[in-house]
Amino acid sequence: MYSSLNMALTQVRGYPEPQITWYRNGHPVAEGDHYIVDHSIRGIFSLVIKGVQEGDGGKYTCEAANDGGVRQVTVELTVEGNSLKKYSLPSSAKTPG
Repeated sequence: MYSSLNMALTQVRGYPEPQITWYRNGHPVAEGDHYIVDHSIRGIFSLVIKGVQEGDGGKYTCEAANDGGVRQVTVELTVEGNSLKKYSLPSSAKTPG
């Protein structure tokens, strides 16, 4: 088990300011003790996973949405025993608003 993993997937800018939603395997990530969403002043949104375990692997998507449209960036996280691997998928989607 790892103490924590910080996935800073994307820098987001937009007007009006976009609403950010994180998904794991297509389901919204609920913020709490295990998942923490961080937003820096420079527009960087991160998902921190505390106590990373093998069961935390999967596809993580950061979605930014505002009146101008929706943009998604997805990465696949693989945790194998004592080895943590993060693979970027060629998955970025943009839809007009």
